[in-house]
Amino acid sequence: MTNKLQSSKRQQGATYWGAKTPDGYGGGTWPTPVFLDPDTDTGVRWEEKGELFLDKTGAQVLSNAVVYPGTDLALGGYLGEGDQTASSDPTVNGVTAYEIRRIEKIPDRKAAKFLRRVFL
Repeated sequence: MTNKLQSSKRQQGATYWGAKTPDGYGGGTWPTPVFLDPDTDTGVRWEEKGELFLDKTGAQVLSNAVVYPGTDLALGGYLGEGDQTASSDPTVNGVTAYEIRRIEKIPDRKAAKFLRRVFL
């Protein structure tokens, strides 16, 4: 799959919060949210669908959505549809975001470009 084809399919925006940074006291701090803009190579294709996958513990779980981002994301981060960058915490009421529970990165034949899939 070429990068041009991938870009043409990623016409949606999403907000990404990286994984929490531990504070040493059992809590943590969220990094600044980033808008994955569909007008750039960071846009996403968001599919609301349940798909079975294995999580990091090896348990079989059902996804809330499968997303194809244009950039690398981190396991344990959160992703929400649209621009929600006004919220610094993806887990508060009023924010609809899901934890990234699995990441796949599939190279093209020349291993120069990648197709990324994240399971929420």
